[in-house]
Amino acid sequence: MTRLNNHYRTQLINTLRNGASYRDTLDLSYFLHLGITQAEIGTIDYVCDQLNHCPWLEETDFINKGVSPWQCKNILGGFKNFKELLGIEDYSFSDWLEQQDMSNGLAIPYFLYQKFTTEIRQDFMEDMRLQQNLKVVLSKNLQYQYIDVHNVAECIIPASDIEAAVVTILLYSLTHQYKSLDTKKSVVVMEDKVTKQIVSIEVKCLASKLCERTDLSVCVIDDITPKIGMPKLRNFDLLQDLPVD
Repeated sequence: MTRLNNHYRTQLINTLRNGASYRDTLDLSYFLHLGITQAEIGTIDYVCDQLNHCPWLEETDFINKGVSPWQCKNILGGFKNFKELLGIEDYSFSDWLEQQDMSNGLAIPYFLYQKFTTEIRQDFMEDMRLQQNLKVVLSKNLQYQYIDVHNVAECIIPASDIEAAVVTILLYSLTHQYKSLDTKKSVVVMEDKVTKQIVSIEVKCLASKLCERTDLSVCVIDDITPKIGMPKLRNFDLLQDLPVD
């Protein structure tokens, strides 16, 4: 059996790229005769396809999609190495912008905003707002340059759980008094200014990451609600809908 190395990985990548338009009849017998398995070819094909469409994806994204750390190390030769073979090791937000039509402004998917938060905030943001021709797509396909706080202040669109928790505190500030923030669990504790009732609120960027048993749950992106007509698996509020009655 032939051990996969960068020479064969590169050959396989080029073969898959060149045969993209006639995939059903693509001849991979050369690699099979070398002893490279269909499972190894399938893994490389899958990762190539995903990275061709989304070059900003990282190893953790693929592990979350079911590609094991063993496959990343032994089949891809290491994720950084594999991206180098594809020629996308230095992919940046600016690279993505160059591929977009910005004539009517541009909506940035939230997951992309998270990936390139540092670059975006450094080069494409003024104070708390994104540049006028840029917005971030949140749930319900609504687009934002910033988060408005009671029409008196502006907050940066959160990219982390803690940032989202801080914005949540500000959005509740008219009716509740801040008590504490557990930064490990991203759980906020507030006190109702009238009733003095203590309320615990778990805050996450993604609804799928909510896991604590708190009084309320808040997220930036709803990534778990099923199709219309199906029951909601968990009750939560969207950050951009706060404050709620």
